Amino acid sequence: MISLKAPMPDRIVASFNSYRNWQLLSTVVTVYTSSGMQTLDHMKILRFVMYLFYRYFSTGRTYRIPYLSALSATGFLIFLHVFETLILMKKLNWLPMDRGNSRIVEYGDIVQCLIPIFIILTLLIKEKDLLQLEYSDDKIRSGGRNLILYVVFSVNLFIAALIGFV
Repeated sequence: MISLKAPMPDRIVASFNSYRNWQLLSTVVTVYTSSGMQTLDHMKILRFVMYLFYRYFSTGRTYRIPYLSALSATGFLIFLHVFETLILMKKLNWLPMDRGNSRIVEYGDIVQCLIPIFIILTLLIKEKDLLQLEYSDDKIRSGGRNLILYVVFSVNLFIAALIGFV
């Protein structure tokens, strides 16, 4: 059984002195399992996903811009989830779509939707923080596999929501 709870008052820390103080910026999800209660921090998950993308994009043709590539991939996933949610809520008219405008205007509207996502991600996760993160090889391997499955699942969910909407 999965239960979402509001952040506990003792988890909220009112201190802006440290950049690493993410308790105010993240939501705590409490998962009740058969083995007991576990607390997951969304910022830890987001940092780990960015780390996996950064590590992947550090090789190959994107080795010079791994941070921008990781930021773009994570921003794309967030935008995909926002788009899925709007489709499922039947609020698709909130998004800039074909309304008889030229392509340049439509692309500008989409960029206006994406810019806040990239700004927030840039403020939350800095490149120097990604470079300081260290994970075990087993966690990186399983996280990479889970991330691939998650992206495939998200794209399939998007396609299913889009087909159901049309």
